[in-house]
Amino acid sequence: MKDIAVLTRGADAPGKNAAIRAVTRSARDVGGIIQVGGTFLDSARSAEFPEDSCRSKALRNLAQRGIDVVVGPYPR
Repeated sequence: MKDIAVLTRGADAPGKNAAIRAVTRSARDVGGIIQVGGTFLDSARSAEFPEDSCRSKALRNLAQRGIDVVVGPYPR
C-alpha cells in the first residue's frame, strides 16, 4: 500500500470534501472517521507555500514521512 497525501488549497470549494473522501476510500479502509469534524491531521494554511523554499521544505517533509503519492489541485 502506498502512502498518499491529499493537497488542497485551503479555501472552501464545492465538491472538495467528496473528492478527498473518494481518494481516501479508494486507497484504504477509513470507516468510522466521517463523523469526525474538522481536521485531525495537524494541517494548516500557509501563506509562504508559493515560495520555492517552502515547497522544497514540504517535499522534504513528505519524503521523511514516506509519502509515495501526492494528489492535489492542478498548479496555476
